[in-house]
Amino acid sequence: MDKIIEALDEAVEHAGGHAALAAACGVVPTAVWNWKKRGSVPPQYCALIESHTNVMRWRLRPNDWWRWWPDLKSRADAPPVPAPEKSVA
Repeated sequence: MDKIIEALDEAVEHAGGHAALAAACGVVPTAVWNWKKRGSVPPQYCALIESHTNVMRWRLRPNDWWRWWPDLKSRADAPPVPAPEKSVA
């Protein structure tokens, strides 16, 4: 299972269902279903989800979390940030 979908499913479970997570984020339940279908949670909702469910933001956006929340890079439990790709000039 995709890591993002797994994290979102965990958040839904902790929140008490899709409707409860949607309410915590101020969106309609179909939005949560769409995030799952797309395999992507918009960054503006990740901190809300984290505070409501304890599912860390970096689990919801594993491919770019450090760009949205650079302050989290200093946490001891933060996943490693990939090295920047070198561009060919």
